[in-house]
Amino acid sequence: MEFLDTTIGCLFDQLVRNKGEQKLLHFKDASISWQEIDRISTKMASDMLSLNMTKGSRIAILCQNSPLYLCALFAIWKIGGVAVLVNPSYKTHEINQLVDYVGFRGVFCDDFCIKKLQKTTTVEFIHYIGMDAWDSLEEQSRQLPPSEAERVAGQAREVQPRDMACMLFTSGTTGVPKGVELSHFQMLNVAKRAVDAMRWNEGDIVCVSLPLFHVFGLSTCILAALFHQGTLCFTSSYKSIEIIKCVAKHRCTVLNGVPTMFLSMLNNPEKSHYDLSSLHSGIIAGSGVHERDFLKVVRELPIPHLMQSYGQTEASPSITFSPYDDPVEKRAKSTGKAIPDVEIRIRDTKEDKDLPAGQRGEVEIRGFNTMSGYFHLPAESKKVLRTDGWMKTGDIGYLDQEGYLYIVGRAKEMIIRGGENISPQEIEEIILSMDGITQVKVFGMQEEVIQESIAACIVQTKNYSAQAIQAHARTYLADYKVPKYIFFFDQFPEQSNGKVDVKKLKAMADQQRKNAQPSPALSSR
Repeated sequence: MEFLDTTIGCLFDQLVRNKGEQKLLHFKDASISWQEIDRISTKMASDMLSLNMTKGSRIAILCQNSPLYLCALFAIWKIGGVAVLVNPSYKTHEINQLVDYVGFRGVFCDDFCIKKLQKTTTVEFIHYIGMDAWDSLEEQSRQLPPSEAERVAGQAREVQPRDMACMLFTSGTTGVPKGVELSHFQMLNVAKRAVDAMRWNEGDIVCVSLPLFHVFGLSTCILAALFHQGTLCFTSSYKSIEIIKCVAKHRCTVLNGVPTMFLSMLNNPEKSHYDLSSLHSGIIAGSGVHERDFLKVVRELPIPHLMQSYGQTEASPSITFSPYDDPVEKRAKSTGKAIPDVEIRIRDTKEDKDLPAGQRGEVEIRGFNTMSGYFHLPAESKKVLRTDGWMKTGDIGYLDQEGYLYIVGRAKEMIIRGGENISPQEIEEIILSMDGITQVKVFGMQEEVIQESIAACIVQTKNYSAQAIQAHARTYLADYKVPKYIFFFDQFPEQSNGKVDVKKLKAMADQQRKNAQPSPALSSR
């Protein structure tokens, strides 16, 4: 497939000339045009240039989704800066760690985060972009002298496609997250392939329910819009009821999200009061989805053209997509095939050799979408990047004869029990087959002698006992794969991007184990 060799700013500028007053996004009661986003982002870019922030400057965005978040993104890209996208849930000490690590000079923030930044003294430039700032910025943008607008345009012409556009962060479980720098070229071409795979067009209305600091939302919602040129609808929060209301109000046709988001919508009793029949397409990704859950979402929400995709921040992010015309039963089983110009192989990590179709090993990829390395972390980069261009994903999976990729788990999540490697996903699938169990997360808990014992955390609508779940698992699994510990929860803790917060869940389970009397199976709420 032919590559697009331009920058995000240049493509946006072209669309502004063509679209003008056409509405780009809806947020709460406001409808905002391409031209308004362009004008305000130009004003923001002018402010940054006045502070000698130019090409290569690292500038953070630390706020909730909003139209001004979008303006800040395009403002940074217009001057050739690197948009450092920070999770607004970070505490002050975590933000300070990132300031020390990345060295960003300025930051755009909202009411939610400004108090955290007041304790950060090394940032030169703090630009407030709370929603009450819209009218003021809109008025200032109309008064911007033509000479300032031309200065911004001149700076934009200096930006090259392979310049860095964004720095995003991996969700590391310990220490400061690793920074992943992605270029204009990478992000635009991945977004274009997503639009081609999903067959989105100008008539589509996209519900933006993913956080924009996460590469999934940034790519498939914001950058994808530069290609399909449809309409974006921002939700006021990530709560399932707000997503449901947004889809119903704006007659959204596209909904992208993580599995827990779709399942939360299905389980929300308010869903039946809203008409969601406009939905026809979407991407489910960000974490693994069980076959049963995929089929349930497609049939009960419903979204007939829901597609699986596999990706990573380090891959800009897309690696695979389900073929559009595949039957739903086939889409439910795998993450699809590699996008154009990306290769996938399965590697035996012990013998360092390629594995044939059907055999499990570590998934490795090679293509235009892979990062050049983690920011200022050469040792960490060397662990995942081979000298011949292949990148280790850390995921365990296999390819079938047709080239479909199946992910069975993370290498670091494999449970080692008495020398046996056990896949958590295999156990989760068996437990999920029980009627009334809505969520399962399986992991290892440290034990003496046998290294790890298997724990299963469960959300259910029925009242199964721990022993009943073990008995069911024992029917289909070898005894050594049956969970020793069973923990029941009303709901799993989640990260701000909608994924299950496994680190927190493990800590909660471990505390329950410590508080309970030792027994073959522990049950706690």
